[in-house]
Amino acid sequence: MVGKLKKILSISLFILIIYGLYQYRNIQSLEKTPLISPLPAGDEVYAIQKDRRIEILEAFFTKYNSPLAQYSAIFIEVADQYGLDWTLLPAIASCESSFGKKTPSCAPYNPFGRVSTSSPCRFYRFKSFAHAIEFMGKEIGNSRTYVRYQQTRELSELAEIYNPGRKEAWLTNVTYFQRELK
Repeated sequence: MVGKLKKILSISLFILIIYGLYQYRNIQSLEKTPLISPLPAGDEVYAIQKDRRIEILEAFFTKYNSPLAQYSAIFIEVADQYGLDWTLLPAIASCESSFGKKTPSCAPYNPFGRVSTSSPCRFYRFKSFAHAIEFMGKEIGNSRTYVRYQQTRELSELAEIYNPGRKEAWLTNVTYFQRELK
């Protein structure tokens, strides 16, 4: 009987040890599990961190009754992506198209006044304001056309290429809106 009892106790002890190790493993895996599980692949969710610049930009565009207010987060995201001052593209859009309200009729999503030699209407034609913002951010941030600006970050270098005919007026206007945003 003592032998049988020892056998039952050793099996019970073995089961307790296995169960304890199992529970310990579960606790360890729970500690590593994020509180919010990631979304399955294929779900498109855009999480935009709260960024004070977005709020400032939305208020700025709203003040001027601009259709660009809803694209404030995209302006910030593009500026960060291409290493631009976050006020640059909004300031250009503000002076080139009165905050996106006065775009060419043939290019309604071109708030930057970006001209084109290949377009029949002489302006770049974008699919949306978001597309225009992305295009201009990439253009100013990466294009060889703006290499001197990319190297110096001097607005006068950008004005020399972007609007050479009215360089001083353009500089004054863009600078004014940049200061208003800051």
